[in-house]
Amino acid sequence: MFSIKRGRPKKELLTKDKGTDELQDKRRMCLTDEPLDLCERKGLITQDQHWAGVHLRWLYTIKFGSAHVRGVDYGSSYYSSSPKMQNVQWKVDREREYNGAIALLQKHKSKSLVIDVCILDRFPNFLLMVRSGHKISRRAEIKELERFREGLDILLERWLDKQNIKGKNSFKKYA
Repeated sequence: MFSIKRGRPKKELLTKDKGTDELQDKRRMCLTDEPLDLCERKGLITQDQHWAGVHLRWLYTIKFGSAHVRGVDYGSSYYSSSPKMQNVQWKVDREREYNGAIALLQKHKSKSLVIDVCILDRFPNFLLMVRSGHKISRRAEIKELERFREGLDILLERWLDKQNIKGKNSFKKYA
């Protein structure tokens, strides 16, 4: 039987890593990924939990600036010229949102772990095992991962309630 499509068949795209040998090795060992992205890619957290972590980092950046050393021309930067950043009330609301999230994380004893992974890009013990290709087997690492997930779920539940988004996921009630 003949195909009804016309023209030349589509060429399959090769997904070859075109970086240098050193960079290819670093990518294979997951050394170029941020911890939060690696957690999502390895299936340790959901996309919604990843969004909550990125949103927390965004709020931190609005309040304190980037947590990492980088060169920025503040005269032409997005952060200084954006109409929202010049709106004082909007910025105060985002800082209040950040402070509320941090207080909630502190109440549930997951503040330092969530900040380390989401904002400061530090690899916790459970992620060091995953990055090196091992399974998470020790009780302490499993508890650490559960505490991290719980912290992200707490944030997600808080922000979904505020935005009146329904039906994304079902979450445990923590607060």
